Amino acid sequence: MNLKKALDQLRRLVDEEPNDLNKYAKVHALLSGFDSENTDVNGAMINVYSDEKIDDVRIYFCILCGIGEDGFTKEKVRENLHSSIGKLGMIISDNELTLQPPGL
Repeated sequence: MNLKKALDQLRRLVDEEPNDLNKYAKVHALLSGFDSENTDVNGAMINVYSDEKIDDVRIYFCILCGIGEDGFTKEKVRENLHSSIGKLGMIISDNELTLQPPGL
């Protein structure tokens, strides 16, 4: 999977309407590519930091698409999503997830 293209698609989906289950299905498919990059041949997670960044994006898309609620306005969720996607983008190097958080 081309992770950089997947990030671009995730960025587009943040502001695309409608915010429904179909949108979340697209997000889930894109994020499953990130999950597979962060999983070794035995199915174990390679890097906790990467997993946290992937989960942040997943959680905010759940909220945006009405699957989960936690009191955020749609504008705040979108703002948090753009930030979380940016942080996920910071750990992609040569189209692979890096094993170190930025700055280490």
